[in-house]
Amino acid sequence: MDEKEFRVLIKHYFMKGKTPQETKEKLVKHYGDSAPSIRTVYKVVSKFSEWPYGHK
Repeated sequence: MDEKEFRVLIKHYFMKGKTPQETKEKLVKHYGDSAPSIRTVYKVVSKFSEWPYGHK
């Protein structure tokens, strides 16, 4: 799976209110070693948290 596809999944979990750690755990469960690092998950989530994407 490429980076863009993982971004879509990370955004999905973000919109469902999942934390980056919960998101990482779900990605590892389904994609194993090919899942992005926790640092990458945090970076992507931080982008979604900024306006206009934030859902707070």
